[in-house]
Amino acid sequence: MLGCALFKVLLRELLTCLELETVRSLVERLPELFSPTSAILSKKTVRMPMVARRLRDPDINPCLLESDASARCMDENNYDRERCSNYFLKYKNCRKFWNSIMIHRRQNGVKPPMPTAAERDEILGAMGKMPY
Repeated sequence: MLGCALFKVLLRELLTCLELETVRSLVERLPELFSPTSAILSKKTVRMPMVARRLRDPDINPCLLESDASARCMDENNYDRERCSNYFLKYKNCRKFWNSIMIHRRQNGVKPPMPTAAERDEILGAMGKMPY
């Protein structure tokens, strides 16, 4: 995506250049424009999309640790799903557990339906062990 933005900037500069000498100097500057310390790169800040930020928020996603563990397992095992099935099962059970908690809270009129991270820690502490 970032390469596409650089290409657009470069194309815009090329289209505005009418003299051949300016185009030649721009072509000579290509390595400079694509370097990691380029002014073009430093102007643009890369932000995570809203959905990704919400998934990384521990108050919204109760199974963040399980999700990270399964992704890490996939990375370490060359994306062999069979070797990470235990992690997937833990994540699935975590989602089921917190989804059932959320349904009960919604039925009882408790707001917000998903407990915050601190409330979840209290719930898990009161249970004594991980239910999933």
